[in-house]
Amino acid sequence: MNEPRVYAGVDVAKKSLEAYCSGKHLSAGNTVAGRRKLIQWLGSSIQVICEATGGYEQAILRDLQKAGRAVTVANP
Repeated sequence: MNEPRVYAGVDVAKKSLEAYCSGKHLSAGNTVAGRRKLIQWLGSSIQVICEATGGYEQAILRDLQKAGRAVTVANP
């Protein structure tokens, strides 16, 4: 049986990541440690959606893809 897809929105800024999923919120730095924390917090079956933010999203996109997570970038 297919489970319903769960989505997480990640607001990416130069110094921070703000993630929202299923009524929960995580705030982390846009650093190696912060991105690792976010990926662990998200789990493996969540579709991540973030906005293109002038390149600040590139590191989290790369890290999510390396971790095998589904990610979508939306234009502002």
